[in-house]
Amino acid sequence: MASGIDIRCFIAVLLLQFKSGWPQSFHMLNRGSTYVMNEGEPLDLECEFYASEYDLFNNPLLWRKTQLEEETQINMMRNLNTPYRETKRFDVKFDQQNPHYTLTLSINSLTRQDSGNYTCEIRGPQSAVQGLVTHQVYVRVPVTSIYLGVKNITWGDEQRAIHRDSSTDTVTFKANTASFLQCAAQGGYPPPGIRIFVGRKDVTDTFKMRQTTLLTGERGLRVMEYSSHVWTDAFIARAGDDGRRLKCSVTVSGQDSLSTMTRIKVNYAPFITCYPSYAYVGETNVDIKCTVRAQPSLTDYGWIIDSNGTKVGKGEVINEYWTLLKDDDVLPGEDMLAKLYLRKVYKSSFRTYIIIAENDIAVKKQEVDLIQYDRTTPRPPPVTTTSKKDRNTGSVNRQTGFYLFGSASSVYSSYRAYYIVFLMFLYKVCFKMKFYLHFECVIRGISNK
Repeated sequence: MASGIDIRCFIAVLLLQFKSGWPQSFHMLNRGSTYVMNEGEPLDLECEFYASEYDLFNNPLLWRKTQLEEETQINMMRNLNTPYRETKRFDVKFDQQNPHYTLTLSINSLTRQDSGNYTCEIRGPQSAVQGLVTHQVYVRVPVTSIYLGVKNITWGDEQRAIHRDSSTDTVTFKANTASFLQCAAQGGYPPPGIRIFVGRKDVTDTFKMRQTTLLTGERGLRVMEYSSHVWTDAFIARAGDDGRRLKCSVTVSGQDSLSTMTRIKVNYAPFITCYPSYAYVGETNVDIKCTVRAQPSLTDYGWIIDSNGTKVGKGEVINEYWTLLKDDDVLPGEDMLAKLYLRKVYKSSFRTYIIIAENDIAVKKQEVDLIQYDRTTPRPPPVTTTSKKDRNTGSVNRQTGFYLFGSASSVYSSYRAYYIVFLMFLYKVCFKMKFYLHFECVIRGISNK
């Protein structure tokens, strides 16, 4: 009894299928593809399937286009819908080679409005989708504008930056301080890639990225492009980055990169390098020399000459001390020569002096010594005392490096050098004498023969 019911149900299904016109055997023959194209190129999108006894009238075929969340129907059977018909660039062809069928959507001379997802649908009874295939189409759109700087800009129809080569411009940072930096690009499709360079170093990995798809134009034929932003709140410039090139490069796959550049300007605390001076008691017009580099320029400068904190400022004369600061025609970031002069050296003059340099970033101090030496011995070699590049203010920081020999052995090393020079001179004299004697013997031998 049960088997009889099953047979009747099977026959009913067959009759229903025959009545609806849906094939007993059906499957898709191709899969979706991704196409990245240029404007002006032709494109054929195919939808291939296998169906036994396929009835086109009862099982319609159609193409749909999706741009983001917007969906439009391109055709019904061989008839094109608005707005695709008006472009005169779209065409639908149906090839029947039972049991193989192909529905082809042809687009002649692609434009940037043609980007999107194209889906072929094969409908069955009650318009139910029985099979489909989706192709992704990207028509390249170039980047139209780039902004690189410290402003947090947003794009809109009313506000668009103009692409420019900003190599003559600068962006300013405070040394060792986290700052905001952004590169924003308008346009580009498929999604452009953005790289950030400081000098030759790629620092893109330290930035965050956000991309938003924009649609403009008529529904179904909208232009798809991206608004791209890479930014960081923690860009740190060092004093050594001053003057380096900052570059933002934006690339759409298959097209040349578009770049904009600027120069980094770093404001930093004064950097002081000093050269301890040597003098003997009674020597006159002795100077203690330092160099100072700062950006922005110095707002205050002077020397502390004693333990009481007596300060000799720029151009002042106090107790036979006076100063000199050669800052004329010196640009910010360039070395300035700073000197403290002593009219006459006394025994008490041999002590530590402090140079003070201040700008809008910080106050820096550096110790430098006036060292006594015996005028009957060679003057010791020079040493340098250098302040560190840090953000500490008001502190005295000393680093000393010897150019030739250590100060404890400077006199001994000088005599040793003179001794070596004397030995070399003696060797040359002996060598010449030996050659002369040998030559004279040879001459005499020839004469005797």
